[in-house]
Amino acid sequence: MLKTEQFEKRLLQPNHPDWLLVGIDTQEKSQLYIAGNGGMNNMNCAPIENYLPEIKSCALEMIDEGQLYLEANAKALRIGQGRSAYFYTLQTTPDTSNNKSNTFKFQFSNLFVKWQRTLQVSDIRAQEMLHLTSIEFTQFREGKLDISDMLIERLHQSTGFSRQLWLNRLAKHKERYQK
Repeated sequence: MLKTEQFEKRLLQPNHPDWLLVGIDTQEKSQLYIAGNGGMNNMNCAPIENYLPEIKSCALEMIDEGQLYLEANAKALRIGQGRSAYFYTLQTTPDTSNNKSNTFKFQFSNLFVKWQRTLQVSDIRAQEMLHLTSIEFTQFREGKLDISDMLIERLHQSTGFSRQLWLNRLAKHKERYQK
């Protein structure tokens, strides 16, 4: 069960593979949702009542304090069962914004995590596929592991995505990082 500390941490890391968003129903303004990464081009979304009551209190407090806000021209996203929601944007501050290094690495690991979730590959199995220790796998997921040629090769072998895709992705993100 998601605890308040985990909720806040995941909400405050928008580029992280385990990101979370808070949304509000487009029709029923009292209904909040929590959405998260569901894999390649998928999002898991559930009513906030499916979580501990403290999660709803925390979300409402962040909305009241302006930490979460709706953009003026926010577009609604379909969340299933004929419903749509507007999702709150995180107010960035020096404490919540990522530096360029972390943004680069988070975006790189996101592709693997989306693949992993789409195919329902456990963290243990994914770690084995990449030949990483548990510490290295955590560092990879958190954007703290240097991306080596060997890791690129293992990503290629594990996911079936071309080696060139991984190299292009790495080059693109290194270019962004150096700006």
